[in-house]
Amino acid sequence: MTLMKNHAAVREASGSCFIIQLQNYAIDTVLLDNAANLVVTFEPMDRWKTLGPHRKGWGIDFLQDLGCSVMAVMCQQNDWYRKPDLLDFFIQMNKSGFFHGFEQVMTYGGSMGGYGALAYADAVNADVVLSINPQATLSERLAPWETRFSQGKKQHWEGPFANAADGFRKVSAAYVAYDPFLPLDVRQVKLLKIGNPQLVELKIPVVGHHLPKWMMEMDILKSTVQAIVTGQFSEKCFYQAARKRRLIKRYWKMLVTKPRVLKSPLFTGIVLRYAEHYGFSLSGKTFKPSESPPNAGLTVSRDAGPGNERR
Repeated sequence: MTLMKNHAAVREASGSCFIIQLQNYAIDTVLLDNAANLVVTFEPMDRWKTLGPHRKGWGIDFLQDLGCSVMAVMCQQNDWYRKPDLLDFFIQMNKSGFFHGFEQVMTYGGSMGGYGALAYADAVNADVVLSINPQATLSERLAPWETRFSQGKKQHWEGPFANAADGFRKVSAAYVAYDPFLPLDVRQVKLLKIGNPQLVELKIPVVGHHLPKWMMEMDILKSTVQAIVTGQFSEKCFYQAARKRRLIKRYWKMLVTKPRVLKSPLFTGIVLRYAEHYGFSLSGKTFKPSESPPNAGLTVSRDAGPGNERR
């Protein structure tokens, strides 16, 4: 383990910045003086490839702006954080009492990083998790039906946290956001739920697997993280905010291609009318401005809120 100074300035607060270099990972670290909260982040797949080795850790700036200390785990390949040096590091830090020095520890990540946030939550003494479209495992034995993530499936999927469901047993709440109309993501979440009653599902339909980008475009990613960090998260408020996806044309273009919509002229008409209502034209047909969207229910376009997943 090598400790290197990070010459990027600590933003508007006193503290220290440094990078902990492991064999397979770099931990971009910002420790703010008197920070009550620590957030450990895990970046999504391919970020190392697109941004290069001199990138900042995932979420480090805005989490710092929230007054949080941050440890941002950065990888060198899409290895799903399966290399043993990362767990060894967290065990060492936990034994030293480092994580106990904060009032609250949170883990946070998306997709591959979502796996990391869940798998290592107990290892960093986390109280709460935000995991966006995560995988429970890429083990052929545990998930033979998973056909995605070929590079990740090449990793060693035996031993500790081969199933991320085993990694967050002690947290008070694990918020898992995903699209309930992606069958493989749904199956992964089902694996995560086994033995974890503290898992809270946050369902955002018809946005696909790139949920962090959608949440940023809806301007709800930062507010969701902030609400969880401060203990003010409300599922009701989350689902209300998630309706902002209706203001994005791409949402309607994706919705109109869903099999249930394509197979039904009635549903197609409903989607086109709703799109018109929100200011988007998806076909040559136009509707009079005075016409209101129909009241007929369309399952795939409604918000899957708590207790109302099929409304």
